[in-house]
Amino acid sequence: MRALARLRPMLLAAPLLLGPAGAAWAQDLIGTVVGPQSDPKPSARVQLVGSNEASQRYVAVTDHAGRFRIADFHAGEYLVRIRQGNEMHELVETLSGGEVSLVVPW
Repeated sequence: MRALARLRPMLLAAPLLLGPAGAAWAQDLIGTVVGPQSDPKPSARVQLVGSNEASQRYVAVTDHAGRFRIADFHAGEYLVRIRQGNEMHELVETLSGGEVSLVVPW
């Protein structure tokens, strides 16, 4: 019982030390790549390059429905490069995890 009483102040302070829920935690990024008519882009290579010095890099390939998933994704601003065959498109996006839809011009 005394050990629990000594730990109580530390347990109460733990949420303050960790910051907002999920702030530093990685999560999955789930996305789709589609054309201007919402047509899925299968076998497209999606590359994300972080904008800071210690930039994160991620690569995924879309499935038959244009979907991709990146595990352990960290939110931030990214240069997004999408390639499918001879086509390539780049854009800058602020991504926070969860779901995203990327539209290419072809």
